[in-house]
Amino acid sequence: MQKITIKVPPKTKHLSDWRGFEGKLPSGHVVLNKGVTGCGFTYWALETCKWPTILCYPRLELGYTKAKQHPHAHIFRPEKNKKMVENPWETTTTTPDLDDLKNEVVKYVKRCQRKKKTPKILVTFDSFHHVKSALSYAHLFDRFVVVVDEMQCLFSDARFKGAVEMEFLRQLQVKNRVIYVSATPYTPGFLNNVSYFSRMTYVTLDWPTPNPYHLALHKMKSIAGTFSQILRRWRVLGFFDLRHDDSGVYFAEQAVFFLNNVTQINTLITKFKLKPSEVCVLCSKEAKLAQGFKRGSAPLQGKKHKPITFVTRAAFEGVDFHHPNAATFIFANTHVDAMALDTTTDLPQILGRQRLDSNPFKYYAHLFYVDHPTLTPEEIQAEQDAIEARVQKTKEEIGLFNRQGSLDDKAMLLDLFLEREAKTDHKSYLQVARNTYGVACGVVENELEHAADLRALEIRSTPYSKFYSLSQSADPLEQFIDEYCATDKFARRFKLYANLHADHPDAATVIEPRIDPRFPLYLPLVPICGYNEERIKAYLAAPQAREEAARQVKALLTPGSYSRAEVKKVLQGVYDAVGLKKKAKSTDLPTFIDGATEKRVYVEGKRVWGWVVP
Repeated sequence: MQKITIKVPPKTKHLSDWRGFEGKLPSGHVVLNKGVTGCGFTYWALETCKWPTILCYPRLELGYTKAKQHPHAHIFRPEKNKKMVENPWETTTTTPDLDDLKNEVVKYVKRCQRKKKTPKILVTFDSFHHVKSALSYAHLFDRFVVVVDEMQCLFSDARFKGAVEMEFLRQLQVKNRVIYVSATPYTPGFLNNVSYFSRMTYVTLDWPTPNPYHLALHKMKSIAGTFSQILRRWRVLGFFDLRHDDSGVYFAEQAVFFLNNVTQINTLITKFKLKPSEVCVLCSKEAKLAQGFKRGSAPLQGKKHKPITFVTRAAFEGVDFHHPNAATFIFANTHVDAMALDTTTDLPQILGRQRLDSNPFKYYAHLFYVDHPTLTPEEIQAEQDAIEARVQKTKEEIGLFNRQGSLDDKAMLLDLFLEREAKTDHKSYLQVARNTYGVACGVVENELEHAADLRALEIRSTPYSKFYSLSQSADPLEQFIDEYCATDKFARRFKLYANLHADHPDAATVIEPRIDPRFPLYLPLVPICGYNEERIKAYLAAPQAREEAARQVKALLTPGSYSRAEVKKVLQGVYDAVGLKKKAKSTDLPTFIDGATEKRVYVEGKRVWGWVVP
């Protein structure tokens, strides 16, 4: 695989600002490593670029989002009608005829030609062959550049629909210019394992200033326990996360939770009694959600966002989120296959989903992972042996097919292999090859699925801490927030605030806008009333009694030295006399007499701790 690097001009933020960018790209089939998310490649392909373009994408949500943002483009969906673009999950009783939809593609292209406009077509990986056949029949396909967006999904999806992904890859073996695009493609060394990619050129865009992402890594005991802690912040204080620096204090009043487990999402919804008005769930169309909940879609910029958004892997690749102030939380578990996140592809993709520069949490995220030990060397070797056994089985089956002398025998084997493709417990990587008409004609190794298994084993055997440093020191403000939200007792919360104010006054200032506004006002009364709300209220309600107490204390404790016990006795007597319901402490003295100092004094010839009254 040939590798080249293209330097992005200084001060370039989006590719549409780069005049002549298309001239920098090699012809033929290339893998383009954008280097950063949010650089506007899709916008460039659909708006700026003058090439007739077929944009292929892995997720329905991504296609519908792009169709809304670029209404002049033609979206192809064989199961859905055009109204579905506005509401992709709305049920419909009409199913357009496939031939009619293919004719619509041709009509759209010819209409663009008459109006001298550049055609742009949107289609999923799975349906690309329909668009290709329609345009090829009309002798139009050779004019198009094919863009495979989020190409890393070819590998991540291969483990559960390898036959579909391989067929898409086979359909792309054309003379057209094909650009495989991702901000997080696999490395050239990894791609060299797949013969389709080994002959391509690997292009990397070198940006002058990469995105300054910050990922905080946290161990967690359970998803429910961690989610409960985050949710309490919102329900008690009105925010999910906060950050503060020299530029100001920011509160995240929305949260996006990346959790690739719909069953777990339903559990959280039920356990914490979340409401449909509070939650948006982005997931695959096949997923069944908790009662009363429907699949959502990512709101466009300026539209209303719900406080909580759950996102599965089936929905996040390439989708733009325009939350005005959302924090990002990622849940991962390397020992649950569906929740094992790839540090080189999944995490950067997730971090790049928030698009608004005005969102103060755009470049910040929290990764929570279950603290399981990594696979032992023996377990790793066992899984490697299992993968190698599938490779050998594949070679045997291909050899068996090639040794069949008659067409009938080959056809019989193909029928058996086709029947097996519908199952998920394959013991080999065998893939049935099809001709241009979709008819089974031979067998090959599914290299995508093989490579995906190798990568999945690598993910499961490598701890996240190898890639990201774990936060060791606890932030006192974070500790305060968690302890504050864990109780509803006035005295406990007030004491937590008083301690924070004493030890970390700057942190206390940060959180004051979100906590009980009485606490900063009550703080000076702690020496007199402690943290007891009733005493504080009584004290504030009796200003005359306090004034009389001050007069009597000054009259009884004239300048001189007193023991702690003497001061406490005098104060208690005054409190009782004026009607202040309070237990006296010698430390109350400075409240009544300015300049009173606690130190060792001589009382009746003995040196004891006491007070000096000036």
